[in-house]
Amino acid sequence: ALRATPSGTKTFQEIKWAEVKVGDILKVQSNEFLAADLVMLSSSDETGGCYVETANLDGETNLKNRFSLKTSTHLNDAN
Repeated sequence: ALRATPSGTKTFQEIKWAEVKVGDILKVQSNEFLAADLVMLSSSDETGGCYVETANLDGETNLKNRFSLKTSTHLNDAN
């Protein structure tokens, strides 16, 4: 996982999932396995969407479409 640095410089540092704390802002890469419950703030997709596979949780192999909140969709690498 990549954790936002507290300096406000829009930089991230690589950390292990065991180091993730409540309130951390993380950058998730495409096809990355997520070892924690996360709230999506933004996406590289212009609609703020992403596809999530939950097979490890519920056995369903179809991808689920999820969207960020409209108020945080602007928070991405381009800004």
